[in-house]
Amino acid sequence: MLFIAYISMLALGHGDKLPSGQHNFPFQFMLPPTLPSSFEHQYGQVRYLLKATLDKPLKFYHHTKLPFTVVSLLDLNAIPEASRPMQNQVAKTLCCLCCESGPITGVLRVDKSGYVPGEAIYLQGEIQNLSDTACSVEVKLNLLHVNPSSVSTRLVVPVDIIIGSIPLRSSFQSIMQPQPAIAPHAININVKGQGPGAFPSAPELRLVI
Repeated sequence: MLFIAYISMLALGHGDKLPSGQHNFPFQFMLPPTLPSSFEHQYGQVRYLLKATLDKPLKFYHHTKLPFTVVSLLDLNAIPEASRPMQNQVAKTLCCLCCESGPITGVLRVDKSGYVPGEAIYLQGEIQNLSDTACSVEVKLNLLHVNPSSVSTRLVVPVDIIIGSIPLRSSFQSIMQPQPAIAPHAININVKGQGPGAFPSAPELRLVI
């Protein structure tokens, strides 16, 4: 997404040509209040920049660009689903040639859907491994990955969250309180099943955004 403001020399009162020397052209441009925030992702992005072009007759143009960041206001209190808990469940059956094992089921929960930068995200995961394959677990920002040790694709359990700029009223007190140190690579996981796929639970994980 790109917004460009074109300002001509005629509009600035300098005619259509400039004499030699240094020239300054201050200007202002009001950005629409509904602009989405700047965003970068492997599947897309929202970028903003200023671009200036010097038109030299019968010669190559000169261009310069200046990127800038837009952070739009998003009040989580105006979004009803922001205060609701979220849960997602995904199951996967491991197959090897003609053999099929029991399913591996992953569940990921969050206590609400809306967060602001600096707020802790409390996650709770549950894994039911009815296969005969041991699994390892990793958590990225609201993605629970269950990795079977056999030749198989991983089980991914996503949960959608909303990142805003104005926190929920119910979260004001917890955000203002000092946050204790967070142990890395720890998540509250309940594991069900028997055999090599079962492993003990680990402490709670808190992700800070």
